[in-house]
Amino acid sequence: MTVTSTATAPSTPITARHLSPSSAPPHSIRTVVSYTSRDLVLYALGIGCCSDGGSDTHDVNDFDAPSGSREGRYVYELNSEFRPFPTFPLALAFNALPDRRVDGESEHANVSDFGARPFPPAYMGGGGDGEGLLPRRFILPPPGGDRGDDDDDDDELDPRLFPAIHVSQSLRLHCPPPTPRIGGDGSVGGAAAYDPPVPVRLETAIVAVAPKKVGTFVTTETEYFLDEESCTDGSPRHLCTARSTALLVGVPPGRVLAYRANRGMPRSNLYPPAPPEPPSPGVANSNNSDRVCIAVKYEYCTRPDQALLYRLSGDYNPLHVQASLSAMALGGMSDQDGGRSGSVPARPILHGLCTLGFAVRAVMEEFRRRYGGGGD
Repeated sequence: MTVTSTATAPSTPITARHLSPSSAPPHSIRTVVSYTSRDLVLYALGIGCCSDGGSDTHDVNDFDAPSGSREGRYVYELNSEFRPFPTFPLALAFNALPDRRVDGESEHANVSDFGARPFPPAYMGGGGDGEGLLPRRFILPPPGGDRGDDDDDDDELDPRLFPAIHVSQSLRLHCPPPTPRIGGDGSVGGAAAYDPPVPVRLETAIVAVAPKKVGTFVTTETEYFLDEESCTDGSPRHLCTARSTALLVGVPPGRVLAYRANRGMPRSNLYPPAPPEPPSPGVANSNNSDRVCIAVKYEYCTRPDQALLYRLSGDYNPLHVQASLSAMALGGMSDQDGGRSGSVPARPILHGLCTLGFAVRAVMEEFRRRYGGGGD
């Protein structure tokens, strides 16, 4: 993936002492991401497509045929029905790099498309000079103090030093992400000619900051647009809208400015509920709201190295590799909530978006079973 990004900042420097929850400006970052067939395949493998012994049995020779593996369309670029997995756009934001320019040219123009990415990514305010997931203008001075103009204050709080956990994610697709057009033999123009990248523009803004005892929850909203050059009518196509919430574990709530953006409509109207589905045959309905009725159950197996494979799609948060960081994050949560979050595992925790991918695979399989078709 190749990326450029620019951040939109207020014209006048603003500090937390000048803000109120209604006047705080959104943290707006614009990025441009390009993806290829390789990225689609790597993401699909990262969420277990065709490799976990689930309900989609297959033979390796069936990956190129619609009548073979139903998930082969996500892992083999020459499959006649090859396409992005529906949740693939969520991986794009993690591949953003800051667009630093030297003599008018991007500093990253010659950087390998497939290099590792820093964490947090640019859309979270990452990078060498980034402010991190929680910008400085949301940090309040210590009780009885004032930030003033002294950046060397010993009491200055740096949210980048606190572990971040991805706790919530939503995605609303407005149209299917385009599939790269494979063509030629690659002898002329290299990989870019054989597998031309698809450029996508992302616009991310902070929509809520909620300081709590366990830490601070930061919610961002990202709009995805197909690049103008990729649209036949010359106008950017709105691909999807994603809303993400991350928890900065242990940030003192008294040092953070609570904030909620005015998005023009309540959140419930942004994501209207889907119409109710008819119950599955043989499943009894229950009027008891405290009772959970499981209509269908799917079981998938994750690999011991699932996090190591999934992180290659862009989320290089070391928390998913280093057990000590996972223990520190989850241990901090347990300490803050009085132990209600349970014991701390000895192994690194799996990416939440990877778990989401497995869950969506099950939903798609059930949809296909009930209504036919490919499920997406």
